[in-house]
Amino acid sequence: MLSYKSVNVNDIDSSSVNVENEIHKNGSLLSAIVEEDNKIINSNSLEEEEEEEKIAALWNDGYGSRSVEDYFDAAKEMNKFNDVGPPRWFCPLDWIDGTGLGLTLHHKALGKAFKVHCLHIPAHDRTPFEGLVKLVEEAIKLEYALSPNKPIYLVGESLGGCLALAVAARNPSIDLVLILVNPATSFGRSKLQPLLPILEVMPDELHATVSFLLGFIIGIDGTGLGLTLHHKALGKAFKVHCLHIPAHDRTPFEGLVKLVEEAIKLEYALSPNKPIYLVGESLGGCLALAVAARNPSIDLVLILVNPATSFGRSKLQPLLPILEVMPDELHATVSFLLGFIIGDPVKMASVNIRNSLPPTEKVEQLSNNLTVLLTYLPELADIIPRDTLLWKLKLLKSAASYANSRLHAVKAEVLVLASGEDKMLPSADEAQRLGGLLQNCKVRNFRNSGHTILLEDGIGLLTIIKATCMYRQSRRLDLVRDFIPPSMTEFRHIMDQVVGLFRSLIGSVMFSTLEDGTIVKGLTGVPDEGPVLLVGYHMLMGIELTSLMEEFLRQKGIMVRGIAHPEMFTGREESSSSEFPLMDWVKVFGGVPVSPSNLFRLLSEKSHVLLYPGGVREALHFKGEEYKLIWPDHPEFVRMAARFGATIVPFAAVGEDDVAKIILDYNDLIKIPLVNNYIRNWSLDANKFRDETSGEVANTNLFLPVVQPKIPGRFYYMFGKPIRTKGMDNILKDKEAANKLYLQIKSQVKHNIDYLINKREEDPYRNLINRKIYEALHPSKTDQTPTFKP
Repeated sequence: MLSYKSVNVNDIDSSSVNVENEIHKNGSLLSAIVEEDNKIINSNSLEEEEEEEKIAALWNDGYGSRSVEDYFDAAKEMNKFNDVGPPRWFCPLDWIDGTGLGLTLHHKALGKAFKVHCLHIPAHDRTPFEGLVKLVEEAIKLEYALSPNKPIYLVGESLGGCLALAVAARNPSIDLVLILVNPATSFGRSKLQPLLPILEVMPDELHATVSFLLGFIIGIDGTGLGLTLHHKALGKAFKVHCLHIPAHDRTPFEGLVKLVEEAIKLEYALSPNKPIYLVGESLGGCLALAVAARNPSIDLVLILVNPATSFGRSKLQPLLPILEVMPDELHATVSFLLGFIIGDPVKMASVNIRNSLPPTEKVEQLSNNLTVLLTYLPELADIIPRDTLLWKLKLLKSAASYANSRLHAVKAEVLVLASGEDKMLPSADEAQRLGGLLQNCKVRNFRNSGHTILLEDGIGLLTIIKATCMYRQSRRLDLVRDFIPPSMTEFRHIMDQVVGLFRSLIGSVMFSTLEDGTIVKGLTGVPDEGPVLLVGYHMLMGIELTSLMEEFLRQKGIMVRGIAHPEMFTGREESSSSEFPLMDWVKVFGGVPVSPSNLFRLLSEKSHVLLYPGGVREALHFKGEEYKLIWPDHPEFVRMAARFGATIVPFAAVGEDDVAKIILDYNDLIKIPLVNNYIRNWSLDANKFRDETSGEVANTNLFLPVVQPKIPGRFYYMFGKPIRTKGMDNILKDKEAANKLYLQIKSQVKHNIDYLINKREEDPYRNLINRKIYEALHPSKTDQTPTFKP
């Protein structure tokens, strides 16, 4: 059986009422209604006792620690004990770190037997007692519907005692156990009564609502375990509730919709200002769409994974008459074959294999994993019995019809993940159809994935949510506040599989300058303590970014937040056939649209911020403009840095002329008729954030130059002496002083460029061939190929 831990609760008010629900390991529920005394526990003591975990860069998201074998083991165990009864929600919290804030002294002990959910009543809430009774009652009835044969415990202290008694009196048919701790039924004789007139003139205190919910709705198997590989990572950002439909349950689709809807409405009642995420795979996609269509006023975010809305065009349709007459003895064969259809066995077996392993080890581990996986496939017959499979196929048909008839009513934000090799459903075509029909829909295609994409090796679900700007903590997306640093898995994926070859070819070298002016290899000279503003030269098409981000993470563990062109965040170039583009990784690694407000907020959070004053004009420069600084005529960032006392580090990067030569630039492309129209339209629609007063840098015509590749040389980075603006208050009001500092920074960047161009001539390993020969003779995972002495 799964073991459960409690979920996070933030900022408990000193006199709030908590309703805490615990699911016992055998399925029962403990509801503890507790009124906290401010002498016992308050928000300050909570911060001292148990601070909310702050996610650091390169955190462990657990991806690869669990495999498809774990999914089969859990599904088999679940079916063994839960193959009867109605559909029910469960929390896969044994894969999620942390016990959560707001736990009292007894909760850890209770957590050995129960699971705790906390319901807070904010200080400004004025729900009457009858309303509180109904709210608790709804939770009790929902749990009773999920586990009708289990007792439900209500522990009520003070006001909570009255609530528990009231709920019990209204629900005599439900098996309730009440534990009343100093119940407030004696309040008529209390010494607190004289406090009422005093409290009437006291100011209210603020109270934050609980964190939001991510619910995973089942696929065709019904286990609700399709997120097995992703639970730990998702647990950093969400409370994860999964819906399990027992193998022998025959609840019709409308009943499932109402079940999910009840849970959504309850969560919405608890946190009306938080989005609720629904992840629906296959049948679950239809469920999510149906619930969204019926609840347009609730802030829902739908993640649809190969949704079964295309079931009418599915190759599974001919199976229905065959399954109806097939003897039970042959069902195991059908399930075995179904195992090959629903997913790619090779990709499933590759989940926990590191890409950096030597080829021989990878092949050996893949062979072992495949052998184990093939032994599990016959067990699909136990997970999905013949009658259940037949029922689920019929259920898919009704689900698709129900959801398709209501697509026009879906107002929610939607992300569709589609597999190109889905043998069960025409998912790629369906994603294109849904992208055109739904009002607010993004699509990501995974060309080489099978139907069960969430159980295959690839990009984690949380990564996809972050990359598509779907992760938010309130009704409005805030890329500064809502940012989750990249995990180690994300870091390795992009560095090994996305830009691995490019990194290997350019062999980047970093230099920095100490406070005394000494130039050293590495990033020692760049301050660790923020706020830090890195200001430098933008190489052709921003090809220097990858190595810069990588080395700050590797050497200093610092996430550099890049200020990027707003066009990267509009999604204008996305189509219904979009793959997972490189632009998505910019968002995963902290890029935000350039704007004064974003720079203000990043510096206020003491971040390391990457800024290119030359912007897109410098990155898309013309022929002959290599290493030319195309900066605005007036300082745009100096005063902002001085306001926060930020340290400005001027830096340079060189090497673009060693990897490519521009053949056709803007001036050439604009003369080609068809290309001319495309460039003009693209630039016309692009976001303008600078006017003509900014000088040449304001000419942000968007185009991609045609380049001729060269045998790669080497990239060199030089970070100049830090300029500390702390104490430079005169810059805030003195334009001349601000401009003087601005010109000093620009001059330092130019000096760094000239320094690197001259010194690289002394590098014996600037040439790719010489560098690779050295690496072959001196293999090392940590020591870098030598370069010139600074």
